[in-house]
Amino acid sequence: MQFNDLFAVSGQNTLFVTNVNGNDANSCSESTPCVTLDALAIIASINTTPVNQVRINDYTSLSSTLTLSNTERQLVFISQTSNIQSEIQIKSIGQFSVSGKVSFQWIKFTQQTASTLSGGILTGNIGQDGNLDVNYCSFIDCQSSGGQGGAIYASISSESSITLTSVRFDSCSSTLPGGALTIVLYDGTAHLINVSFIACHSNQSGGAIAVESYAGWMTIEQNCKFNGCYNSQAGDGTIKDGGALFIYIPGGGQIDLTGSTQFLNCYSNESGGAIKAEINSDKVVLNGVTIDGCHSLVKGGAMDAVLSEGGQIEINQTNVFNGCYSKKGGAIHVIIGQSGSGILTIKLSCSFIGCYSTSDSGGAIYSEINNGELNIQSSTTFDTCTCTQPGNGGAVALSQLSQTSKIFISGTTFKDCKTLVNSSNPTYGWGSGIFIITSLAAAQFNDTNFLLSSLTFTGCEAVNKYGHHIHIQSPSTISTGSAIKNGNLLTVSGANDLYTTSNYVYEYMGINTSNAGTGTIDPQSHLDLFRQHYISNVPNPCYIDATNGVNDAYCGGQKYKCTTIAPAINRDTLPPSGIAPSKDINFKLILTTIPSNDNNLQISLPHTYYNYTTIQSDGYVPGGTGYTKYKIPSSSSPIPLFSVTVYGHLEVFGIILDNLIPDVSLFLFDIYNNDGNNNIPNVTINDCEFKQDSTSFSTNKNLPSIIQVIGGYLLIQRTKFENYRIDSGHSLILTRSNQFTSQIYRITKVELISTSFLNINQFGSFGGAIINTQINTNSLLYIGGSSSFTSCQSTAGVGGALYAVINGGEAELNEVTMKLCSGLNGGAIYSTISGDGKLTINNHCQFTSCLSTENGGAIYTSLNGITGIGGFSITGTASTFTSCTIPIDSGLGGAIYLDIQTGGETKYDITVASYLTGNDAKYGKNLLDQVNSKLKY
Repeated sequence: MQFNDLFAVSGQNTLFVTNVNGNDANSCSESTPCVTLDALAIIASINTTPVNQVRINDYTSLSSTLTLSNTERQLVFISQTSNIQSEIQIKSIGQFSVSGKVSFQWIKFTQQTASTLSGGILTGNIGQDGNLDVNYCSFIDCQSSGGQGGAIYASISSESSITLTSVRFDSCSSTLPGGALTIVLYDGTAHLINVSFIACHSNQSGGAIAVESYAGWMTIEQNCKFNGCYNSQAGDGTIKDGGALFIYIPGGGQIDLTGSTQFLNCYSNESGGAIKAEINSDKVVLNGVTIDGCHSLVKGGAMDAVLSEGGQIEINQTNVFNGCYSKKGGAIHVIIGQSGSGILTIKLSCSFIGCYSTSDSGGAIYSEINNGELNIQSSTTFDTCTCTQPGNGGAVALSQLSQTSKIFISGTTFKDCKTLVNSSNPTYGWGSGIFIITSLAAAQFNDTNFLLSSLTFTGCEAVNKYGHHIHIQSPSTISTGSAIKNGNLLTVSGANDLYTTSNYVYEYMGINTSNAGTGTIDPQSHLDLFRQHYISNVPNPCYIDATNGVNDAYCGGQKYKCTTIAPAINRDTLPPSGIAPSKDINFKLILTTIPSNDNNLQISLPHTYYNYTTIQSDGYVPGGTGYTKYKIPSSSSPIPLFSVTVYGHLEVFGIILDNLIPDVSLFLFDIYNNDGNNNIPNVTINDCEFKQDSTSFSTNKNLPSIIQVIGGYLLIQRTKFENYRIDSGHSLILTRSNQFTSQIYRITKVELISTSFLNINQFGSFGGAIINTQINTNSLLYIGGSSSFTSCQSTAGVGGALYAVINGGEAELNEVTMKLCSGLNGGAIYSTISGDGKLTINNHCQFTSCLSTENGGAIYTSLNGITGIGGFSITGTASTFTSCTIPIDSGLGGAIYLDIQTGGETKYDITVASYLTGNDAKYGKNLLDQVNSKLKY
């Protein structure tokens, strides 16, 4: 009886191979095992129906082709020892040839010498009813020196499958595509699950895997890893694409990379450091994939792709491209629609971090779109991506080559992306966020082929300033900009005025294609995209940086601040459109440093170009403290810092100010109505600090008034005035409401809210160290909101803090504190009231330790010829007087002195005044009334 007949009769279903006591003359039973897979018993019976398992104990070898073709029952090659790999070494021309149902489990595959065949370990032509499973196996240093697939070559058709689970390929290589694995899909499926490829390489494409698909479905999933895979630099002129994975889909079939698949430090000597894909139909999906540190010499540091005939790549859900680089397209290089159409979609929180192109365009992405679509959306981020001259597009560089080319980028963030200088070739370098070359005429732009929406840019910079955010090369920059504006085809977070302001002149630029050929860095060739739509030629707000700013025609944006205020505010606002902006638009100047070089600065409103101006410190918050207040020095200037007349509107927020030079008769703030009571000047000072410059103190030189108001509105809130020495004939604040004509008085309204005055000394007999005011009809002085006056002194004048002549209109103090104030008459307040004039002390004002050298330790008030509602009253919650005094040998009214003359007898009410302790005088320790020269106390 022949051996194979005996085997068939016995019904044995497991074959045993061992290097311990095996012999190839045995029947390969458990008691009489074989030593190699070349044993006659194995060759004769391996494809018979009873046999379903081959058990390997420790080590065996194969020196010939072992054909595995049984499709009725799966044949399993498995290690004898559970969960420990046994070794199969391929010798000579040995190879597994699979067409049936086969599974390898817990096997380590090695080679004695490199194979010349495709599939150095295993080749499969798996058709109907066949499948190949490889589980918990490793392929170590497997090589094909003349074919594809250093370890495995598999052709899948007729709904068959190949599945690799928890497999490791280590240092596998091939001279043709597929350093470890080559799969050709005609139909059926291929699944790689938790498979690792370590340092695998090919002399051509696909350092780890080469896939050719005509139909079917392939997945690479569940923590598959490609580490250090590459194309060899053979110098043989062959194509070397896809350092780890080469995908070619000429006919159909989808390939999915999912489940935390990683490509680490893979590289290609030509294109696609990790992946090369040529897709003529169907699509490749990357879902949750990380590509880190991969690079190529020519294009696509992470991936190079050609999409045509409907081919698609979809990248989504937290895909990370980190530190990838190439000459062109640091992460992705893709040609779309060269033949037919194609689509690249990137969405759902993808990130490109630190990717860069070394000497060409597209630090993260470079794409030429002939007929198809590039769509980047849904919270995609480009972070610190760069390109170096002569490249363009620090993050993204795109070529839109036809009207059927579509560019859609939405919901995308560009952070700290840059184009970098190349001193040996300082050309190009345009567009640090996005660079686009388009062949579209302006009339062809619409939201079906071009839409950039909800973009965010922070910290992006282009060398030579040509498009910090976006640069577009087109047939006509002006026409392209108008088409984008008219179709609202570009929207940027925080830039609602993108089309109409020159704040972004360097951020969004373009160049005519006719001027672009030399890569010029001539600023005359680059134009701001939307200049023809600006409502002003000057950025608004305009930032000032004395340290790093530069004064030029367009300075003042956050990227390029102006050095000084004067050139910033004196520029012609007339834009290229020829339509001058309204002078009533608020022009904001924002200080980011002290403007130390603004010598003899004067801001006059109305200005040639502005009626309304705001000056503030950067980061200013009303009433807040979390910002730095910057100083505008003026102590060496002989001219007003601010001059405001009719139509003028000035706001000063969060600024530190000092004074003019001593002994001039001008004012730091000069507010003057010179033309009727319509459009009167308006000034607001909030959260500022006024303090005399220390170099201005002198024993014989004192300061003029700091603020003068002769007709106008002045509002001061939450502001401090400290340590001023005011010259004779001046007060810190001087206000007048005198007449234009005999019938018309200027309207002067001054409000001080939550404002403090400390250590203000006035020399001479002028009166009112803080405020000297004359109030006539329709004018107002209001002091409230817990304002305070401390240590205010008029050395030889009346009214230590306030001197008021009230002939009409009203002065009101509401919740005001006056402490340690002193003057000749009225230690805190001196007032004369007549006609409809009215002085009101309201709601718990406090007068403490005020001193007069004659009469009225706190208040001196004279009433004469009062009419209508005029008069003097203390109302609301009781106002208090404590320790207010005058010389006890002669003074009258320790707290209040009232001089009541004809017409004033009934025009006062001070019944809610509260006199506490310490008030003192010779007559009337608290109060003295002198009515028509008769004392009453």
